[in-house]
Amino acid sequence: MARRTKTGDRVGRIERLLNLVAFLLREDEPVPWFVIRSQVSGYNDPDESETTPGGKYSKDGAGRAAESAATYTAGVRSSAARRRFARDKEVLKSLGISIEYVPRNSLDTGGYYIRRESFSHPAIHLTAEHRRLLACLHTTAALESNSPVLGPLLSALQKLRFDDTPYDVPRTDDRLPVFKLGADEQPSVRANLAALINAARACKIVTFYYHSMHRDDVGRRAVEPYGTFLREGKWYLVGRCTVKQAIRLFRLDRIMTQVQVNRGNPGRADFKRPRGFRLKKYLGVLPWEKGPKPETKKLYDAKITFDDEVWWMARESLAASTCRVSAKTGGVVVSMPVYREEPLIRWLLKFGPHAVVTSPKRLRNLLIDTVKKIRQRHT
Repeated sequence: MARRTKTGDRVGRIERLLNLVAFLLREDEPVPWFVIRSQVSGYNDPDESETTPGGKYSKDGAGRAAESAATYTAGVRSSAARRRFARDKEVLKSLGISIEYVPRNSLDTGGYYIRRESFSHPAIHLTAEHRRLLACLHTTAALESNSPVLGPLLSALQKLRFDDTPYDVPRTDDRLPVFKLGADEQPSVRANLAALINAARACKIVTFYYHSMHRDDVGRRAVEPYGTFLREGKWYLVGRCTVKQAIRLFRLDRIMTQVQVNRGNPGRADFKRPRGFRLKKYLGVLPWEKGPKPETKKLYDAKITFDDEVWWMARESLAASTCRVSAKTGGVVVSMPVYREEPLIRWLLKFGPHAVVTSPKRLRNLLIDTVKKIRQRHT
């Protein structure tokens, strides 16, 4: 930060150091001291500018005396600037930025320079998986317009993606499997999330209208909220449905109305959480790995092959799953327990041809029939 002096504006130390580093990094050749003295702000302060002899002074006795005084003053001030420059070099050296000097010779005028590789970060080499993750993060952040870190985040991601993309390789961002959060639904999701968190803390019953994907209808729900969690960019509510008399998962973006919290008996709890309840238990439970009732029996173990194009994405979803994973040439085979087929089918559809059901034939045929129905509906 610059500070005011009696004779003019003088650049402060931090700004002067930044000016010096930026100037030397910008130059491709060693820079002589007199160039630094004249062009780097902080060494050419108004109150320390060198005075050129002659010109405004006459050549009479008074003029020659003034010229001598000006020359002496300029020399003193130039020496002060050099001492300041020497101190600044030591400060920068202590910070890991070394300013080196090349002596003058018959081919080079000599001067000061900074060896860029001595303090800059090493080159970033991103794998294909890292690039896809950055692309997903970029697209997702772009939809979250209320985020206070949106601007810096997008700027950093754009620089990484630009620097990492070879010029001879076409961009494939439009083919990336990006999960969009949905900008229009986020305000309602955030409002309901806040209401559900407060209701869970106070143990108050909540009511709302919910869109069930299984039955494809909207119905009223009365729920004892136990807690909420975030998985794959979606918020979920864990609670006991008073109609089904069982613990259920509710996805917040499928809640069609504003959550209503019971206002009766303020200060008193409407329910008690089950003894030993742990929200963490539900974080890794996938919809097809758990039946609608505790006594629901497993249908079968399904085997699905994911190719390398989408395995990175499937792996994130299966991180806390009970599935078994084995590698094969050109992909990964996943064996997983199936209690319900519909949610597994919906999950597999987003991978398209990159996920192939190996067994059982029943699940494979169900997936094919579902794809045919979708195609008929939209053609």
